[in-house]
Amino acid sequence: MIITTKLPIQNVIDLDERLKLYNSIVRFSYNRFKEGFNQKEIRKLIKDKFPLSESWFSQNAILEGKGYFDKDKNKTVVFGGKHNLLKRQHNKITNEQWKQSRLFPISIQGEKLQKGNRLMDLSIEYNNSILIKFNKNDKIEIQLPRLHKTIKKKLIKLEHLSKEKQCPIGFRIDNNFIYLIYDDSLLYTKTQLPKNKNLICGIDMNPNHIGISICKINPDTYMIDKIIHKETIDLTELNKKGTNKKKHETIQICKHIESLCVKFGCETLSMEELSVKSKNHKKGKRFNKLINNDWIRKLFSNNMKKRCENNEIEFIEVNPAYSSTIGNLCHDSVDEVNSATEIARRGSCKYVKHLCLYPNLNSIKHQWKDVFIQQDSWKDIHNELKNSKVKYRVPLDDSIVKSNHHLVSRKSFINLYIL
Repeated sequence: MIITTKLPIQNVIDLDERLKLYNSIVRFSYNRFKEGFNQKEIRKLIKDKFPLSESWFSQNAILEGKGYFDKDKNKTVVFGGKHNLLKRQHNKITNEQWKQSRLFPISIQGEKLQKGNRLMDLSIEYNNSILIKFNKNDKIEIQLPRLHKTIKKKLIKLEHLSKEKQCPIGFRIDNNFIYLIYDDSLLYTKTQLPKNKNLICGIDMNPNHIGISICKINPDTYMIDKIIHKETIDLTELNKKGTNKKKHETIQICKHIESLCVKFGCETLSMEELSVKSKNHKKGKRFNKLINNDWIRKLFSNNMKKRCENNEIEFIEVNPAYSSTIGNLCHDSVDEVNSATEIARRGSCKYVKHLCLYPNLNSIKHQWKDVFIQQDSWKDIHNELKNSKVKYRVPLDDSIVKSNHHLVSRKSFINLYIL
Protein backbone atom coordinates (compact mmCIF):
# COMPACT_ATOMS: atom_id res chain seq x y z
CA MET A 1 0.00 0.00 0.00
CA ILE A 2 1.40 3.40 -1.01
CA ILE A 3 1.47 5.78 1.97
CA THR A 4 2.75 9.32 2.56
CA THR A 5 4.67 10.42 5.67
CA LYS A 6 4.49 14.17 6.31
CA LEU A 7 7.50 15.64 8.17
CA PRO A 8 7.90 19.29 9.29
CA ILE A 9 11.18 20.98 8.28
CA GLN A 10 13.00 22.36 11.34
CA ASN A 11 15.62 24.57 9.67
CA VAL A 12 14.90 27.59 7.46
CA ILE A 13 15.15 26.87 3.74
CA ASP A 14 14.32 29.00 0.72
CA LEU A 15 12.73 27.15 -2.21
CA ASP A 16 10.75 30.12 -3.57
CA GLU A 17 12.55 30.28 -6.93
CA ARG A 18 12.48 26.51 -7.32
CA LEU A 19 8.76 26.38 -6.50
CA LYS A 20 7.99 29.13 -9.04
CA LEU A 21 10.02 27.36 -11.74
CA TYR A 22 8.45 23.96 -11.03
CA ASN A 23 4.89 25.30 -11.03
CA SER A 24 5.52 27.30 -14.22
CA ILE A 25 6.61 24.10 -15.99
CA VAL A 26 3.58 22.22 -14.62
CA ARG A 27 1.14 24.85 -15.92
CA PHE A 28 3.00 25.19 -19.23
CA SER A 29 2.94 21.38 -19.71
CA TYR A 30 -0.75 21.16 -18.83
CA ASN A 31 -1.66 23.81 -21.41
CA ARG A 32 0.45 22.11 -24.10
CA PHE A 33 -1.23 18.75 -23.40
CA LYS A 34 -4.60 20.46 -23.88
CA GLU A 35 -3.36 21.78 -27.24
CA GLY A 36 -2.49 18.24 -28.36
CA PHE A 37 1.29 18.12 -27.87
CA ASN A 38 2.93 14.89 -26.67
CA GLN A 39 5.59 14.50 -23.96
CA LYS A 40 8.54 14.45 -26.37
CA GLU A 41 7.43 17.68 -28.05
CA ILE A 42 6.80 19.37 -24.69
CA ARG A 43 10.29 18.44 -23.45
CA LYS A 44 11.82 20.23 -26.46
CA LEU A 45 9.67 23.33 -25.84
CA ILE A 46 10.62 23.42 -22.15
CA LYS A 47 14.33 23.17 -22.99
CA ASP A 48 14.01 26.45 -24.88
CA LYS A 49 11.57 28.22 -22.54
CA PHE A 50 13.16 27.15 -19.23
CA PRO A 51 16.86 26.63 -20.03
CA LEU A 52 17.93 26.62 -16.34
CA SER A 53 15.78 23.65 -15.34
CA GLU A 54 17.44 20.24 -14.95
CA SER A 55 16.09 17.42 -17.12
CA TRP A 56 14.78 15.16 -14.30
CA PHE A 57 13.32 18.15 -12.46
CA SER A 58 11.51 19.21 -15.66
CA GLN A 59 10.38 15.66 -16.43
CA ASN A 60 8.63 15.37 -13.04
CA ALA A 61 6.92 18.72 -13.60
CA ILE A 62 5.75 17.50 -17.03
CA LEU A 63 4.35 14.31 -15.48
CA GLU A 64 2.43 16.33 -12.88
CA GLY A 65 1.01 18.52 -15.65
CA LYS A 66 -0.01 15.37 -17.52
CA GLY A 67 -1.67 14.08 -14.33
CA TYR A 68 -3.87 17.19 -14.16
CA PHE A 69 -4.69 16.82 -17.85
CA ASP A 70 -5.54 13.09 -17.61
CA LYS A 71 -7.70 13.60 -14.50
CA ASP A 72 -10.46 15.33 -16.44
CA LYS A 73 -9.78 16.15 -20.08
CA ASN A 74 -13.15 17.84 -20.54
CA LYS A 75 -12.64 20.46 -17.81
CA THR A 76 -10.17 23.29 -17.37
CA VAL A 77 -8.05 23.17 -14.21
CA VAL A 78 -7.86 26.41 -12.24
CA PHE A 79 -4.42 26.34 -10.59
CA GLY A 80 -4.86 27.83 -7.15
CA GLY A 81 -8.53 26.86 -7.00
CA LYS A 82 -11.76 28.48 -8.18
CA HIS A 83 -12.51 29.63 -4.63
CA ASN A 84 -9.29 31.66 -4.44
CA LEU A 85 -9.81 32.98 -7.98
CA LEU A 86 -13.20 34.38 -7.00
CA LYS A 87 -11.66 35.91 -3.88
CA ARG A 88 -9.01 37.62 -6.00
CA GLN A 89 -11.63 38.91 -8.45
CA HIS A 90 -13.48 40.54 -5.53
CA ASN A 91 -10.21 41.85 -3.99
CA LYS A 92 -10.66 39.69 -0.88
CA ILE A 93 -7.05 38.48 -1.21
CA THR A 94 -4.00 40.31 -2.54
CA ASN A 95 -2.23 39.48 -5.79
CA GLU A 96 0.67 38.08 -3.75
CA GLN A 97 -1.68 35.77 -1.84
CA TRP A 98 -3.23 34.61 -5.12
CA LYS A 99 0.22 33.79 -6.54
CA GLN A 100 1.11 31.94 -3.35
CA SER A 101 -2.03 29.81 -3.56
CA ARG A 102 -0.96 28.69 -7.05
CA LEU A 103 2.32 27.19 -5.79
CA PHE A 104 2.14 23.44 -5.23
CA PRO A 105 5.02 21.49 -3.61
CA ILE A 106 7.79 20.20 -5.87
CA SER A 107 7.09 16.51 -6.57
CA ILE A 108 9.87 14.08 -7.54
CA GLN A 109 9.25 10.41 -8.37
CA GLY A 110 11.25 7.65 -6.71
CA GLU A 111 13.51 5.20 -8.58
CA LYS A 112 14.59 1.91 -7.08
CA LEU A 113 17.83 1.66 -9.08
CA GLN A 114 18.85 5.23 -8.15
CA LYS A 115 19.07 4.35 -4.42
CA GLY A 116 15.46 5.30 -3.85
CA ASN A 117 15.54 8.74 -5.48
CA ARG A 118 18.22 10.43 -7.58
CA LEU A 119 17.53 13.84 -6.01
CA MET A 120 17.38 12.76 -2.35
CA ASP A 121 19.55 10.95 0.23
CA LEU A 122 18.10 9.81 3.56
CA SER A 123 20.28 10.12 6.65
CA ILE A 124 17.72 9.37 9.36
CA GLU A 125 19.67 6.85 11.44
CA TYR A 126 22.66 9.04 12.39
CA ASN A 127 21.88 12.66 11.43
CA ASN A 128 18.06 12.79 11.52
CA SER A 129 18.18 14.69 8.24
CA ILE A 130 17.48 14.43 4.51
CA LEU A 131 19.71 15.82 1.75
CA ILE A 132 17.97 17.26 -1.33
CA LYS A 133 20.34 17.65 -4.29
CA PHE A 134 18.80 19.38 -7.31
CA ASN A 135 22.30 19.58 -8.86
CA LYS A 136 25.92 19.53 -7.64
CA ASN A 137 25.79 23.25 -6.82
CA ASP A 138 22.28 23.29 -5.32
CA LYS A 139 22.03 21.00 -2.29
CA ILE A 140 19.77 21.55 0.73
CA GLU A 141 20.00 19.68 4.04
CA ILE A 142 16.61 19.20 5.72
CA GLN A 143 16.67 18.95 9.51
CA LEU A 144 13.85 16.81 10.90
CA PRO A 145 12.16 17.06 14.32
CA ARG A 146 12.52 14.42 16.99
CA LEU A 147 10.63 11.50 15.50
CA HIS A 148 8.33 9.07 17.29
CA LYS A 149 10.17 5.75 17.73
CA THR A 150 7.71 3.90 15.46
CA ILE A 151 8.13 6.40 12.60
CA LYS A 152 11.90 6.57 13.07
CA LYS A 153 12.19 2.78 12.97
CA LYS A 154 10.15 2.71 9.76
CA LEU A 155 12.20 5.48 8.09
CA ILE A 156 15.51 3.83 9.08
CA LYS A 157 14.32 0.61 7.43
CA LEU A 158 13.32 2.70 4.41
CA GLU A 159 16.80 4.27 4.35
CA HIS A 160 18.52 0.86 4.35
CA LEU A 161 16.27 -0.53 1.62
CA SER A 162 16.79 2.51 -0.60
CA LYS A 163 20.59 2.25 -0.31
CA GLU A 164 20.33 -1.41 -1.29
CA LYS A 165 18.27 -0.37 -4.36
CA GLN A 166 15.22 -2.29 -3.16
CA CYS A 167 12.70 0.50 -2.56
CA PRO A 168 11.76 3.65 -4.55
CA ILE A 169 10.95 6.76 -2.48
CA GLY A 170 9.12 9.71 -3.99
CA PHE A 171 8.99 13.06 -2.24
CA ARG A 172 7.14 16.37 -2.25
CA ILE A 173 8.66 19.47 -0.70
CA ASP A 174 7.98 23.15 -0.01
CA ASN A 175 9.46 25.59 2.50
CA ASN A 176 7.67 24.04 5.49
CA PHE A 177 7.19 20.31 4.94
CA ILE A 178 8.68 17.32 3.16
CA TYR A 179 6.42 14.38 2.23
CA LEU A 180 7.96 10.93 1.73
CA ILE A 181 5.95 8.60 -0.54
CA TYR A 182 6.69 4.85 -0.51
CA ASP A 183 5.22 1.35 -0.54
CA ASP A 184 4.63 0.43 3.10
CA SER A 185 4.46 -3.31 2.35
CA LEU A 186 8.15 -3.34 1.30
CA LEU A 187 9.19 -2.51 4.87
CA TYR A 188 7.93 -5.80 6.25
CA THR A 189 9.98 -8.95 5.95
CA LYS A 190 7.86 -11.49 4.13
CA THR A 191 8.44 -14.90 5.70
CA GLN A 192 7.23 -17.89 3.76
CA LEU A 193 4.74 -19.39 6.20
CA PRO A 194 3.31 -22.85 5.49
CA LYS A 195 -0.19 -22.66 4.03
CA ASN A 196 -2.91 -25.27 4.35
CA LYS A 197 -4.21 -25.92 0.86
CA ASN A 198 -7.87 -25.14 0.28
CA LEU A 199 -8.21 -23.38 3.66
CA ILE A 200 -10.05 -20.06 3.41
CA CYS A 201 -11.17 -17.46 5.96
CA GLY A 202 -14.60 -15.89 5.33
CA ILE A 203 -15.60 -12.61 7.00
CA ASP A 204 -19.13 -11.26 7.33
CA MET A 205 -19.22 -7.53 8.17
CA ASN A 206 -22.09 -5.99 10.09
CA PRO A 207 -22.25 -2.74 12.09
CA ASN A 208 -22.64 -4.55 15.45
CA HIS A 209 -21.07 -7.95 14.71
CA ILE A 210 -18.28 -9.46 12.61
CA GLY A 211 -18.55 -13.16 11.76
CA ILE A 212 -15.39 -15.21 11.10
CA SER A 213 -15.40 -18.71 9.60
CA ILE A 214 -12.26 -20.64 8.63
CA CYS A 215 -13.27 -23.42 6.27
CA LYS A 216 -11.73 -26.30 4.34
CA ILE A 217 -12.98 -26.29 0.75
CA ASN A 218 -13.46 -29.41 -1.37
CA PRO A 219 -11.24 -28.74 -4.45
CA ASP A 220 -13.55 -30.75 -6.72
CA THR A 221 -16.97 -29.35 -5.79
CA TYR A 222 -15.92 -26.01 -4.22
CA MET A 223 -18.29 -26.71 -1.33
CA ILE A 224 -17.50 -26.60 2.40
CA ASP A 225 -15.90 -29.85 3.61
CA LYS A 226 -15.32 -28.76 7.19
CA ILE A 227 -15.46 -25.61 9.34
CA ILE A 228 -12.15 -25.46 11.24
CA HIS A 229 -12.78 -22.39 13.38
CA LYS A 230 -15.71 -20.03 13.92
CA GLU A 231 -16.19 -16.95 16.06
CA THR A 232 -18.17 -13.74 16.27
CA ILE A 233 -16.97 -10.30 17.41
CA ASP A 234 -19.51 -8.11 19.20
CA LEU A 235 -19.08 -4.36 18.52
CA THR A 236 -22.26 -3.15 20.26
CA GLU A 237 -20.48 -1.40 23.15
CA LEU A 238 -17.68 -0.06 20.94
CA ASN A 239 -20.18 1.70 18.65
CA LYS A 240 -21.19 3.92 21.58
CA LYS A 241 -17.64 5.35 21.79
CA GLY A 242 -15.90 8.14 19.86
CA THR A 243 -14.52 7.90 16.33
CA ASN A 244 -10.83 7.69 17.32
CA LYS A 245 -11.54 4.85 19.74
CA LYS A 246 -13.49 2.96 17.08
CA LYS A 247 -10.69 3.41 14.53
CA HIS A 248 -8.07 2.16 17.00
CA GLU A 249 -10.08 -0.92 17.92
CA THR A 250 -10.87 -1.63 14.26
CA ILE A 251 -7.11 -1.97 13.66
CA GLN A 252 -6.88 -4.31 16.67
CA ILE A 253 -9.64 -6.48 15.17
CA CYS A 254 -7.71 -6.63 11.89
CA LYS A 255 -4.59 -7.74 13.80
CA HIS A 256 -6.62 -10.45 15.51
CA ILE A 257 -8.00 -11.79 12.21
CA GLU A 258 -4.51 -11.64 10.69
CA SER A 259 -3.15 -13.76 13.56
CA LEU A 260 -5.95 -16.32 13.04
CA CYS A 261 -5.15 -16.62 9.32
CA VAL A 262 -1.43 -17.07 10.07
CA LYS A 263 -2.12 -19.55 12.88
CA PHE A 264 -4.32 -21.81 10.74
CA GLY A 265 -2.34 -21.20 7.54
CA CYS A 266 -5.14 -19.81 5.38
CA GLU A 267 -4.38 -19.49 1.67
CA THR A 268 -7.20 -17.01 1.04
CA LEU A 269 -9.30 -14.43 2.87
CA SER A 270 -12.74 -13.63 1.47
CA MET A 271 -14.84 -10.58 2.36
CA GLU A 272 -18.02 -8.90 1.18
CA GLU A 273 -17.67 -6.20 -1.45
CA LEU A 274 -19.78 -3.50 0.21
CA SER A 275 -20.59 -0.01 -1.08
CA VAL A 276 -23.26 1.36 1.25
CA LYS A 277 -24.06 5.00 0.52
CA SER A 278 -25.15 7.40 3.24
CA LYS A 279 -28.91 7.70 3.03
CA ASN A 280 -32.13 7.43 5.00
CA HIS A 281 -32.69 3.67 5.45
CA LYS A 282 -36.22 4.33 6.84
CA LYS A 283 -35.53 2.37 10.03
CA GLY A 284 -35.12 5.28 12.44
CA LYS A 285 -32.39 7.76 13.37
CA ARG A 286 -30.46 5.27 15.48
CA PHE A 287 -30.18 2.77 12.61
CA ASN A 288 -29.18 5.54 10.17
CA LYS A 289 -26.45 6.72 12.55
CA LEU A 290 -25.18 3.16 12.97
CA ILE A 291 -24.96 2.47 9.22
CA ASN A 292 -23.95 5.92 7.95
CA ASN A 293 -21.63 7.15 10.73
CA ASP A 294 -20.55 4.44 13.17
CA TRP A 295 -19.68 1.65 10.74
CA ILE A 296 -16.01 2.02 9.70
CA ARG A 297 -16.10 -0.30 6.67
CA LYS A 298 -13.36 1.15 4.47
CA LEU A 299 -10.71 1.26 7.21
CA PHE A 300 -11.44 -2.38 8.08
CA SER A 301 -11.37 -3.54 4.45
CA ASN A 302 -8.22 -1.59 3.49
CA ASN A 303 -6.31 -2.70 6.59
CA MET A 304 -7.23 -6.35 6.04
CA LYS A 305 -6.08 -6.08 2.42
CA LYS A 306 -2.73 -4.65 3.54
CA ARG A 307 -2.24 -7.41 6.13
CA CYS A 308 -3.07 -10.10 3.56
CA GLU A 309 -0.43 -8.67 1.21
CA ASN A 310 2.16 -8.70 4.01
CA ASN A 311 1.45 -12.39 4.73
CA GLU A 312 1.03 -13.44 1.08
CA ILE A 313 -2.60 -14.38 1.64
CA GLU A 314 -4.90 -13.94 -1.37
CA PHE A 315 -7.48 -11.23 -0.67
CA ILE A 316 -10.83 -11.65 -2.45
CA GLU A 317 -13.99 -9.52 -2.31
CA VAL A 318 -17.23 -11.23 -3.33
CA ASN A 319 -20.78 -10.25 -4.16
CA PRO A 320 -22.73 -10.43 -0.85
CA ALA A 321 -26.19 -10.94 -2.41
CA TYR A 322 -28.41 -13.23 -0.28
CA SER A 323 -25.35 -14.43 1.69
CA SER A 324 -27.22 -14.21 5.00
CA THR A 325 -30.25 -16.10 3.67
CA ILE A 326 -28.15 -18.84 2.06
CA GLY A 327 -25.79 -19.09 5.03
CA ASN A 328 -28.56 -19.57 7.59
CA LEU A 329 -30.46 -22.08 5.45
CA CYS A 330 -27.35 -24.17 4.69
CA HIS A 331 -25.21 -24.10 7.86
CA ASP A 332 -25.61 -24.77 11.60
CA SER A 333 -24.17 -21.82 13.50
CA VAL A 334 -25.11 -18.24 14.42
CA ASP A 335 -26.25 -15.73 11.80
CA GLU A 336 -22.99 -13.87 11.13
CA VAL A 337 -20.87 -17.06 11.13
CA ASN A 338 -23.28 -18.75 8.70
CA SER A 339 -22.96 -15.73 6.41
CA ALA A 340 -19.16 -15.79 6.76
CA THR A 341 -19.15 -19.48 5.75
CA GLU A 342 -21.14 -18.69 2.59
CA ILE A 343 -18.75 -15.81 1.81
CA ALA A 344 -15.80 -18.20 2.23
CA ARG A 345 -17.40 -20.62 -0.26
CA ARG A 346 -17.92 -17.79 -2.79
CA GLY A 347 -14.32 -16.68 -2.41
CA SER A 348 -13.05 -20.16 -3.22
CA CYS A 349 -14.88 -20.31 -6.55
CA LYS A 350 -14.96 -16.65 -7.65
CA TYR A 351 -12.43 -17.17 -10.46
CA VAL A 352 -13.65 -20.63 -11.52
CA LYS A 353 -15.38 -20.53 -14.89
CA HIS A 354 -18.92 -21.83 -15.37
CA LEU A 355 -19.65 -21.94 -11.62
CA CYS A 356 -22.75 -20.14 -10.36
CA LEU A 357 -22.46 -17.56 -7.57
CA TYR A 358 -25.09 -19.44 -5.54
CA PRO A 359 -24.89 -23.05 -4.30
CA ASN A 360 -27.27 -25.78 -5.41
CA LEU A 361 -30.70 -25.71 -3.73
CA ASN A 362 -30.03 -29.27 -2.53
CA SER A 363 -27.61 -27.85 0.04
CA ILE A 364 -30.54 -26.45 2.11
CA LYS A 365 -30.69 -27.96 5.62
CA HIS A 366 -33.25 -30.71 6.21
CA GLN A 367 -35.62 -28.62 8.37
CA TRP A 368 -36.08 -26.13 5.51
CA LYS A 369 -36.34 -28.58 2.60
CA ASP A 370 -40.09 -29.16 2.84
CA VAL A 371 -40.77 -25.42 3.10
CA PHE A 372 -38.81 -24.37 0.03
CA ILE A 373 -38.80 -27.50 -2.13
CA GLN A 374 -41.10 -25.84 -4.69
CA GLN A 375 -38.94 -22.73 -5.17
CA ASP A 376 -36.86 -22.32 -8.34
CA SER A 377 -34.15 -19.92 -7.13
CA TRP A 378 -32.49 -18.38 -4.08
CA LYS A 379 -34.08 -15.07 -5.01
CA ASP A 380 -37.55 -16.61 -4.70
CA ILE A 381 -36.62 -18.18 -1.37
CA HIS A 382 -35.26 -14.88 -0.07
CA ASN A 383 -38.39 -12.99 -1.11
CA GLU A 384 -40.69 -15.60 0.44
CA LEU A 385 -38.77 -15.43 3.72
CA LYS A 386 -39.07 -11.65 3.82
CA ASN A 387 -42.79 -11.70 3.01
CA SER A 388 -43.63 -14.48 5.45
CA LYS A 389 -41.53 -12.90 8.23
CA VAL A 390 -40.25 -16.34 9.22
CA LYS A 391 -37.33 -16.10 11.68
CA TYR A 392 -34.49 -17.83 9.87
CA ARG A 393 -31.51 -15.93 11.36
CA VAL A 394 -29.89 -17.88 14.22
CA PRO A 395 -29.16 -15.61 17.23
CA LEU A 396 -26.14 -15.98 19.53
CA ASP A 397 -26.96 -18.46 22.31
CA ASP A 398 -24.78 -18.90 25.42
CA SER A 399 -25.23 -22.68 25.18
CA ILE A 400 -23.14 -22.90 21.98
CA VAL A 401 -20.34 -20.53 23.09
CA LYS A 402 -17.08 -22.36 23.89
CA SER A 403 -15.33 -19.26 25.27
CA ASN A 404 -16.11 -15.59 25.74
CA HIS A 405 -13.54 -12.88 26.44
CA HIS A 406 -12.57 -9.33 25.54
CA LEU A 407 -10.45 -8.86 22.43
CA VAL A 408 -7.49 -7.16 24.17
CA SER A 409 -8.84 -5.89 27.50
CA ARG A 410 -12.08 -4.67 29.04
CA LYS A 411 -11.22 -1.19 27.81
CA SER A 412 -11.50 -2.39 24.20
CA PHE A 413 -15.31 -2.72 24.63
CA ILE A 414 -15.21 -5.68 22.23
CA ASN A 415 -16.55 -9.13 23.16
CA LEU A 416 -15.20 -12.15 21.29
CA TYR A 417 -17.22 -15.38 21.21
CA ILE A 418 -15.54 -18.59 20.02
CA LEU A 419 -18.16 -21.13 18.94
